[in-house]
Amino acid sequence: MKKAIKISIPEPCHEDWNKMTTTERGAFCKVCTKEVIDFTKKIDEDIVKHVLNTIILVVVY
Repeated sequence: MKKAIKISIPEPCHEDWNKMTTTERGAFCKVCTKEVIDFTKKIDEDIVKHVLNTIILVVVY
């Protein structure tokens, strides 16, 4: 049985999506100066793949 994905966004962007500049992966918010990605129509596997491909891992040893 698959577990449901729960995503927490500590500081979500509340700006109007339609006023943002379209990018390859979503839209760019000029107010928070970040790329915003709309996952509402994505399946869990696509979300996991995106998150795993964008995590920056820093290792100190």
